[in-house]
Amino acid sequence: MARLLRLPISMQLPRSAWIVLTILVAFAVNAAWELAQAPLFVLAAHGFFALHVWACLFGAACDVVLLALSYLATAATVRSLRWPLRPGYPLPAVLFVSIGLVATVAMERWAQSYGLWSYATTMPTVAGVGVAPAAQWVIIPLLLLWFVRRVGISYASRL
Repeated sequence: MARLLRLPISMQLPRSAWIVLTILVAFAVNAAWELAQAPLFVLAAHGFFALHVWACLFGAACDVVLLALSYLATAATVRSLRWPLRPGYPLPAVLFVSIGLVATVAMERWAQSYGLWSYATTMPTVAGVGVAPAAQWVIIPLLLLWFVRRVGISYASRL
């Protein structure tokens, strides 16, 4: 399957296009996750779904920013912007996911304490943090790393 996702040489994109493509994929996946978990929040659970859609899209944009900051912090730590494409990838990936997860837990707790949003009774929580937002910051970064490695690996020499 990984071979099917690699573009032929004739379809190679410039580095900036791969960055934009990765950002768009990150936004789309995060927006889908945010919309899927919407019923687990009070706003959507009480019938304000249209308003919650806008909140989900804003959240997805914030998630992309957090992904970028987590990526850059990991890149600074391992001293390479190409860390997802290099051998020795698992440890930086753990750091990448951990940074985002810690930031997510902190933001969820902060938002809850200031009443920016609240969980519906259907949201499973651990230590007051929703399981769905926490799982988002484990699953989506790993999916994006898989995407970058599988789709972008043939372009590693160009980055």
